[in-house]
Amino acid sequence: TVPSNSTLGSGSRKVGVYYNYCAASAGSYCYGDGTSEGTSSGNATEDLCPAGWRLPTGNTSGEYYNLYNTSSYNYNTYDAFKTALSLPLSGYFDSGSATNQGSYSVWWTSTRDNNYYMHDLFLSTSNVSPSDYFARYFGVSIRCVMKQTYTINFNANGGSGTMASQYGYVDEATTLHSNTFTAPSGKAFAGWNTVADGSGTHYVDEESVTNLASVGGSITLYAQWAQDVGYIQDLTLSSCQVNVGTNGNASNIGDTLVTHDKRDENTYTVRYINGYCWMTQNLRVTGTISSTNSNYSSSTSYNISAYDLVTDGGSGGMCYQSNGYTHSCLKDSGNKAYGVWYNYCAATAGTKCSSSISTVATYDICPKNWHLPTGTPINSSAQFYKLFQSTSTSDISPNNYLTAFNAVAGGIYSDGRLGSEYVGRWWSATGYDGAYRYYLHYSQYDPSNVTFWGNGRTPRYETGFVRCVRTS
Repeated sequence: TVPSNSTLGSGSRKVGVYYNYCAASAGSYCYGDGTSEGTSSGNATEDLCPAGWRLPTGNTSGEYYNLYNTSSYNYNTYDAFKTALSLPLSGYFDSGSATNQGSYSVWWTSTRDNNYYMHDLFLSTSNVSPSDYFARYFGVSIRCVMKQTYTINFNANGGSGTMASQYGYVDEATTLHSNTFTAPSGKAFAGWNTVADGSGTHYVDEESVTNLASVGGSITLYAQWAQDVGYIQDLTLSSCQVNVGTNGNASNIGDTLVTHDKRDENTYTVRYINGYCWMTQNLRVTGTISSTNSNYSSSTSYNISAYDLVTDGGSGGMCYQSNGYTHSCLKDSGNKAYGVWYNYCAATAGTKCSSSISTVATYDICPKNWHLPTGTPINSSAQFYKLFQSTSTSDISPNNYLTAFNAVAGGIYSDGRLGSEYVGRWWSATGYDGAYRYYLHYSQYDPSNVTFWGNGRTPRYETGFVRCVRTS
């Protein structure tokens, strides 16, 4: 079957099929009806290649270029390169017919040049251009390259049972397999770590990871087991203070504990950090918030899943700018690492949706007895501030509290698009003015710097994560 917006070549298996870029990218990189030049940005991450294969990268740092221009490969002459890859001069498709067969050939890569062109490999009767570019509406050929892999192994680390290893693809996101080990008595699964004692890099169950090892290499992830303390609604501040400053914990930090949310049975890790009990995973609750349900911290019944940040986020959509103040909007990441992105109306269970409200949020979507942290910048009484305030300084000072909080960078939704994927942002209960709320900012490019970014305020129609805190 010929994919949409592609055309059979001459019928010869050597010529194959001509694909415009919309077809080559499996419909993921199109504009309009897919036949004209467009404005898709970024490199293509989807394609028509078989599983375990992909489009080669392009331009002067791409795989075609490196193969042709590296003398150690012995493919840096026209004849050697053409012969090694068995490249026919199959022409390309333009204006309803094949053209230049026997004179030229073009192969797509995954690399973008600009709004209208993608990089390609171009071959003529005497010349190789491994970093060329071509308009996306032309029909050209495809060659795939096998993805490079590494191995992820899983260690029960005191638990029981077995788990098969899995492959990760280099430079691509890989979702970790769900834990199937059996926990030791009285314990619950609290994630993975690169070191058995938990002192390495932490990953949650089914987290999306990239490049955990080099090509052909391997890594072992060790299951982390923590005390299961039951339902989060019933956990008090005093019962959260387990092994504070002992058992390998830094001063003012306790053990990681595992809790369960009565509302949907989601599990979360929590930890005592500098005076409060903090969730150390992002909230994942969706659906109806009922004021009659004793497991919620809301004053009204409210549905927080009414509008999707992507489908309703475009211009004029319910989640777009001014509409996003008054409508509850969210996006579920589908994994435990990022949880759910909420606009402020959703985070406060519909109680802070007017663009003129600047007062502190007293109701929210946190579990009963937990709440959104307060967050006025450079204010020692603010809970977000105290989270990273050393007892010996008056500044927001990254230290062991940052590691304990387990900050993640998942990006920000604005006007229906996910951007700034190198940052994490968590809502506070504190208003800056009618349009803005304070938040906590984290950047994976500067993980030692957790701040109240730009005076710590952001429009409420944009999104943040939610971490709840228990103060009593």
